[in-house]
Amino acid sequence: MDIETSRRPIVNEDSRYHRAVQAVWERSYLQWEQWSLAKREAVQPALVALASWLTNSNSETDLVTRYMDVGDAPGDVLRPLLPPAFPEEDLLILEEAAFCMRLFALRRRG
Repeated sequence: MDIETSRRPIVNEDSRYHRAVQAVWERSYLQWEQWSLAKREAVQPALVALASWLTNSNSETDLVTRYMDVGDAPGDVLRPLLPPAFPEEDLLILEEAAFCMRLFALRRRG
């Protein structure tokens, strides 16, 4: 074994992928935090509904799996509770922020 090989950390591809997805969620969470108080209050019912839907995810792996599921179940939970003409790019930020909040809750619990 050469020195270069022995110094490289052993990284599971799944964990690398999960960390990348979680970084996207964290970035969206930070963007959501920058929204005005009025905008955050306007979407609060949708955020609470999605957070409740995500409580069925009991691990970080399960959370990533739900995020990557085919279809747009999180969007289906959010859309009926959002203000009219809510921008799609903000919907994605809100969705990912909710996943990040659940991730934080799982980490605190575990």
